[in-house]
Amino acid sequence: MPYSGNCNGEDMNAVKNHWFHLMLILTIGVLVRFVWLDRIPSAIGGDELIYILEAKSVALTGRDLTGTWNPLSVLLFKYPPDQRQGELPYLLNLPAAGVFPFSLFTARITSALLSVLTILGLYFFVRELFNVHVAFVSALIMAINPWQIYIGRTAYDMVPAVCFYLWAMYISIVLRGKMLLWSIPLYMLAFYSYIGTKIILLPIIFVTGMYIWREFPDRQNKKNLRIFVCAITIFLGFFIYTLFAAGSATRISEIVSLRDPVISHAVDTIRKVSIRSPLVDLYVNKYTILATIILTKLSRIFSSDYLFAYGDQFFSLNTHGLFYFVDAFFLLVGLVTMFCIHKRKMVYVALFTAIGSIPHLVHGASTEDFTPHLVMMFPFLMIFIGFGIYETVRMVLPKFRTYLLFAVISIYCISLGNFLQIYWFQNSLSGQFDFPVR
Repeated sequence: MPYSGNCNGEDMNAVKNHWFHLMLILTIGVLVRFVWLDRIPSAIGGDELIYILEAKSVALTGRDLTGTWNPLSVLLFKYPPDQRQGELPYLLNLPAAGVFPFSLFTARITSALLSVLTILGLYFFVRELFNVHVAFVSALIMAINPWQIYIGRTAYDMVPAVCFYLWAMYISIVLRGKMLLWSIPLYMLAFYSYIGTKIILLPIIFVTGMYIWREFPDRQNKKNLRIFVCAITIFLGFFIYTLFAAGSATRISEIVSLRDPVISHAVDTIRKVSIRSPLVDLYVNKYTILATIILTKLSRIFSSDYLFAYGDQFFSLNTHGLFYFVDAFFLLVGLVTMFCIHKRKMVYVALFTAIGSIPHLVHGASTEDFTPHLVMMFPFLMIFIGFGIYETVRMVLPKFRTYLLFAVISIYCISLGNFLQIYWFQNSLSGQFDFPVR
C-alpha cells in the first residue's frame, strides 16, 4: 500500500494530501451525479421502470405486480412474468424506491451512490496495478466521464454490475492467499446485477487469477486460486442448469450463432445474386458471415464517431460522445507509454478491455452499437487515458509541468462544462428515453 508504517511530519502531509485529493475527486463525482437528480433525466422508462415498480410492489405486498413472484426467487434466477433482467437490482432498489414515496430522486439515488462507489473501486484497483498517481487521474477521468455520469443518473442495472466487478477484482488482488475466497460474494453480486455481463464472469476471473498467479507466485496463492476457480465454476454450473431447466424462458437465444436466421438469410441472398463460382462458396458461408458480423461490431465500438462524437441510440445525446475529444489523445499516449513502460500490465489491462467487449460481440447478428453491453470495457479505457495523462505530465520538464497541468485541467473543465450544458439544459427537454414503450 502506498502509505503505511511510521510517518514523520512530511509523510503525514503526504497522507493528508492523498486523502484530500481522493475526497475532492469523489465530491466532483457526487456533484455531477446528484445535482437536479430529482428532475433530470425528465422521464423514466425501459427496464429501470420495471425495477422501480417491482421494488414498490415488493415493499407493499412482498410480491411483484402480478402477485406470483417474490424477490428471493431471483437467487434461483427466476423472474417476474415476462421479465428477464438482472436479478439484484430488484433488491437494491428496495430501500429507496420501495420504501419512500415515488419520485425520480428515490428511483435513482441507489444507482447514483453505486456510481460514486465505482469511482472509488477504480481508484483502488488502479493503485494496486500501478501507483497512487495513475489511480488519482483514472478515478478523476471516471468521475467526469460523460457515459459514467449519464448512466449513473439512471436506475439501470449496468451500474451495480460495473461497481461490484471492479471491487471484486480489487479485493481478489489485495487479499489473494487465504483470504481470496472472500471476494466470491462480490463476484456473485456482479453476476446477479446485469444479465448482459454474466457471460464475462469466468473470463474476468481467469485474467485476474492469471495476474495473481504471475505477480504473486507463492504456493499458498496457487492453492487458493484453484479452490476459488472451482467454487465459481460450480456456481456457474448451477446457473447453466437453471437456463436449460427454464427452456424458452431465457435470453440464451440472443447469443449469436451459426444457426441464426439472419446469417442463413445473408448467405442465401449473397449467393443468389452472385455468379456461381467455387470462390463464392469458399468466401460466402455461415462462418465468414459470422466473422464479418463480429469484426464489424469490433470496428464500430472502437470508432472515433462512437466513442468521441455521437454515441448510440441508448446514449441519446446525439451531439456528444461517450468520452471527450481530448480523451482520444491521452488514450493513444496511454497505450504507447504503457506498452513501453509496463508491457505485462498493459497486456492485462488490454485483456480486460477485450473481455468487456464480449457481451456486445456475441449478442445477436445486428451490428448496431448498444452501449449497455460495453459497460465493462469503458473503465479499462479510462485506465489507459489516466496513464496517458500521468505520463504526459511526468515527461515534461519540471519548470513547465505546472503550466501543462493547468492546460490539461482547463481543457477538461471546458469539456465537462460543455457536456453538462448539453445533458442538463438541451437534452432535458427532448430526452424522454423509452417511456412510451411501457
